[in-house]
Amino acid sequence: MKRVKIWLLLAALCALTPVAAKKLDIQPGPTTMTAEEKAIQADPAAGTEHGVILVSETNWNESRAYNEEVEFHLRAKILSREGLGLADVVIPHNVARGKILQWWGRTILPDGQVLELSQSELQPSTEYEGQSLTYQVLKGALPGVVPGAVIDYGYKINLRSDSISDNSIPLQRAWPVRSFEYSWKPYDKFPASLMVTRGDGLEIGTGRDGNWMRVSARNLPPVPEEDYMPPDREVRATLILYYSSPGAVQKPAAYWKNVANQWDGSVKMFTRKKPLQAAMQEMNLPQEGGPGPKLKKIYDWLSVNIRNDALMSAEEREAAAEVDEKTRNTAAWVLENRTASSFQLDQLFVGFARQVGAEAYLVFAPNRTRNYYNPQYMNSRQFSDLVVAVKLPGEASFTLVDPGSSLPYGQVPWFLTGIDGLLLNRKKPEPIKIPVTPAEQNVQTTRGRMEFGEDNDSILIEWEREGTGQAGFSEHHYLRYLSPKEREERLYRLCGEHGDFEVDTAEAPELGDPNEPFKLICSGESFGAGIGDNIGMYSFGINGAHIPPVPDLIAEERVHPVVLNFPRIDITEMEISAPEGFEPTEAPMTRNIKSPYGDYRLEFARTDDGYTVKRRFELKGLAISPANYGTFHEYLKEVRRADGSAVEFRRTAEGTR
Repeated sequence: MKRVKIWLLLAALCALTPVAAKKLDIQPGPTTMTAEEKAIQADPAAGTEHGVILVSETNWNESRAYNEEVEFHLRAKILSREGLGLADVVIPHNVARGKILQWWGRTILPDGQVLELSQSELQPSTEYEGQSLTYQVLKGALPGVVPGAVIDYGYKINLRSDSISDNSIPLQRAWPVRSFEYSWKPYDKFPASLMVTRGDGLEIGTGRDGNWMRVSARNLPPVPEEDYMPPDREVRATLILYYSSPGAVQKPAAYWKNVANQWDGSVKMFTRKKPLQAAMQEMNLPQEGGPGPKLKKIYDWLSVNIRNDALMSAEEREAAAEVDEKTRNTAAWVLENRTASSFQLDQLFVGFARQVGAEAYLVFAPNRTRNYYNPQYMNSRQFSDLVVAVKLPGEASFTLVDPGSSLPYGQVPWFLTGIDGLLLNRKKPEPIKIPVTPAEQNVQTTRGRMEFGEDNDSILIEWEREGTGQAGFSEHHYLRYLSPKEREERLYRLCGEHGDFEVDTAEAPELGDPNEPFKLICSGESFGAGIGDNIGMYSFGINGAHIPPVPDLIAEERVHPVVLNFPRIDITEMEISAPEGFEPTEAPMTRNIKSPYGDYRLEFARTDDGYTVKRRFELKGLAISPANYGTFHEYLKEVRRADGSAVEFRRTAEGTR
């Protein structure tokens, strides 16, 4: 398969105009519209169809570590109902870990009336809750907002945090931005830097003095939001504020060589020969065939014998005993206790691979749903995962693997593929393409049946699904992570629970083992089939939760590339029995749809008491450019139309009595 080079979307740093760096004087905007604001009208040609941000200004002071102060002000004009989202207030504030020092929020209506949103009307909301992190915010909606109104809100808050971290702020939004100002006072115990990506040709300037850094921008054009688009950082001008390690070299090539040296040193410290050689005796490695068969045997042995802490189920996490991290951070401890972190599994595999004569390195991998690798961004926090690159003697290229992920040898999780990672070779760290798993290795197969209940008053549907490769990979691990109650709710949704379909069975029988493929068993009943005594012909649609969804791309045109999760093949086979007193008519015609992005086939066969339906849907490739979007969109549209097909039954002579 031709590799899709999403990584080409990476932007270089833009040339920036110097500006004065200082703390901003942030104050509420006027309570009346200015003449200029009144004159702003919807203008699709200028990008001001739905709204325009007039002022966005921020002071972020984190010079006192773990005790931050944030000031923010936004003023905007709403031009259509689609722009009402500008009036949704989200404040990054946990009421248990900070304090609101100042708040204002108001709507200035076209007739001059002013409506206020009080601080007491802001409500706490948990946006994310994980094993070690809970992210809470305050939410509110400015009152009475209509097209033509101006909104103005702002706050000053104190935040207590457990760490200092990088921050990524989009300068461009879905609306034009007239004025953007951001001043940052970093913690002075670590080297701090800022950078702006994808800012070429825009009115953006930066400045820095001893304490404050600042970015100023004017007249930023809008960047539309679309489904299946690349992450924000890769399509919008973005401000990145970040810290490096103390004493870090500031030239990218030298910086990344230093990082690679540190990580490779960590591997060597962790993978002592004695415990590795003892484990290799237990593996019973093949003596013939060179390092290749040995590597696959080692990979499979690690998957079966060493538990990956990151893939523990909710029940396993609850039962797990706490372990001293210093004690467990050796290969000997891991191999004796048969449990490891993802990083330890990666290190182990590198060590084993080198023991059998292969070339092996850790690879930094970014999560492409968030960002791509940027060598100018000198911080390893831009990467979310580690994988391993191995190369056999005489081979020209590396194979990428992810020990402990539950994926087969030669695959890594889909959200790491299609872009560059960083090969941590201490002599020469360099970008390395992380290949996409081809569709033929990502197959989900669904088999089931549909039949009518007694007196044809309901439709019974049952089906089973199994996935290979990336198909079902994320869902399998997500279900394991959820609590039993959350898991049950998720399974019922996967099985199609909705208003007139009642799920009876919703099970994922292989959740106990993270290395097993994803399996789903569903059954349920839909009431109100609508077959009265006066019905002579009955039509029954084949669609439902038993058919995996097709990407829902409705727009006829596209600005950004479409980026899919992974290439895949969906195979569905369903047996449909006739209602009581009916018989099948002629089978519908077979539908064949061919496209550069995959082939689709829907085949019907008449049986003695109904129909057999066989469906095969393929998605090739990973990214579709806007220039090719029309062809891709037409393929999906034809597939959805075919999935809307129905089979027909006619009443028999006996059924009329």
